[in-house]
Amino acid sequence: MPSNWDYEGNAKELVYDLRQGYAYILINILEDIEFNFQQRDYKAVFEAEDRLFMFISMKLKDTEKKEYNLMVKILNKYIDKNPEVYLNKEVEGRDIYTQLKKIMLWLISKMEEYKMFGSKKETEGLI
Repeated sequence: MPSNWDYEGNAKELVYDLRQGYAYILINILEDIEFNFQQRDYKAVFEAEDRLFMFISMKLKDTEKKEYNLMVKILNKYIDKNPEVYLNKEVEGRDIYTQLKKIMLWLISKMEEYKMFGSKKETEGLI
């Protein structure tokens, strides 16, 4: 018998729903980004930012998705110029760091704009 049913066949209130799982995923990704920025692991930062983009992209307009892709193209140009900065934590590079930071700030602003951090209204937030 499924766990959301009692022994008499009555549905029990679900204590967990998909919004909670979604929130945990987003929290983990944000923690990954912060940790990897601290470690200067720019490759891991971008991979986490891209995962974050995947999870919030369903809220974004097509123009916003294009804006994100343009920022990624700019990042890729910096990476092509200085791949050692992207791949080696010991090497610093202002352009790559600045572009990753720009992408992160943009992602956070979109999450805020679309109320993905929640709001006082019950119907908004991760829904």
